[in-house]
Amino acid sequence: MAILINGIISGKLKGMVYFNCNGKQGVRTLPKKSTTPPTEAQQAQQMRFGITTSFFAALKSLIRAGYGTKLGVRSTSNLCISYHVKNAITGIFPDLAIDYAKVVLTKGILSRAHDAIAFADRGAVNFAWKNWNLCANPNDEAILVVYNPAKCKHVWLRTSVKRASEAALLPVPLSFCGDKLHCWIAFISANGKQFSNSVYLETVRA
Repeated sequence: MAILINGIISGKLKGMVYFNCNGKQGVRTLPKKSTTPPTEAQQAQQMRFGITTSFFAALKSLIRAGYGTKLGVRSTSNLCISYHVKNAITGIFPDLAIDYAKVVLTKGILSRAHDAIAFADRGAVNFAWKNWNLCANPNDEAILVVYNPAKCKHVWLRTSVKRASEAALLPVPLSFCGDKLHCWIAFISANGKQFSNSVYLETVRA
């Protein structure tokens, strides 16, 4: 069934799918069900896509805001998923996994974190960096992200900590104790409109 909303049709009608694409009418044909079993290459691609979308599911708001600029009708979320399916999945099917060092959580023109490190301490992860780039705005604010693969859980925070502070703290659940955590840091302008590229900081043991 198709529904008309503000002059734009949304839904299925006579073998077509109508949708709203940034305020414009979009349409595509309904996919036909295949009776042919997927090839190994198709299964591998489906698995890459599934791993990637699962990883980023809890980071949607960060990706929407911080993953560069949308390209045509492709949203920043689409661009993020596409990039990681192509560049951040390692292994041979069916043993595929994310290469966390290749994960990019934000993209932008701000100076990235330099000489950044992370270490765990009493239910938190401490982040530290050097603010030696004279072109960087000292009032940029730190974004901290950790991922616990054992529990498939992210913790992230846009802090009010300034770039000039050179250190910030991210509390993590006590249930993370003993688990390996992957860590990233990025910066956002004080007005929330510009981002840096995120930086991967290896792993820490909570």
